[in-house]
Amino acid sequence: MNNGRYLMLLLLAASLLLGGCASLNREDCLQTDFRQLGLQDGKKGQLPERLDYYAHSCSEFGVNIDKLAYREGYEEGLVSYCNASNALRLGSSGADYVPVCPVEKESEFFNHYMQGLKSFCSADYGFNSGKNGQLKNKNCQLGSFRTYDESYQRGYGLYLINARKMAIKENLLSLDNDLKKLDPAAVDFHQQKTKLQREQTFLQQEYQALITREVALTYPEKYSAANE
Repeated sequence: MNNGRYLMLLLLAASLLLGGCASLNREDCLQTDFRQLGLQDGKKGQLPERLDYYAHSCSEFGVNIDKLAYREGYEEGLVSYCNASNALRLGSSGADYVPVCPVEKESEFFNHYMQGLKSFCSADYGFNSGKNGQLKNKNCQLGSFRTYDESYQRGYGLYLINARKMAIKENLLSLDNDLKKLDPAAVDFHQQKTKLQREQTFLQQEYQALITREVALTYPEKYSAANE
């Protein structure tokens, strides 16, 4: 695992830890079976630092939790989480990768996760994400998925083109209204009319160029063949 990818995983793990903890009240601290809670957290692939959060929360109520019981349950839960089939399932669904598995299992788990993620980060998914103006999927940036990256750029290009086309339509409508408002009796009538018409022509030419670019991005193979 390269350093860049490892750093990304650490940042991801930190965000999951900060955003995924449910608060505990006094009753929870007194009544919770912490071995069972550890088991559930392990099966879900939660970060082990959750135990520190539970301990801190309960200490505010003067309650000391059973950390040993939690760790025992957590390790048992990881056995269910850290297997090849689960890694493949998580990757295929685009779920976040969380580095919680034991060292001896981490490499195999990660490889199966990436195998599943490769199917998730498809060309169609990348294209549609870009076309809808969505940010790149952070998980799809864990691997070198060339078809996803290229398709995303193509889709995002279409998104930008559509945004520009809408802006041009609004500008053309505004120019048309300005032309209608011109006073033929004004001294600079012809000068103003020529200026507005020139702007219209420029925008219309840009719009047609955008359509050509839009076709090239939507049907790259056909466009390339037609221009050879």
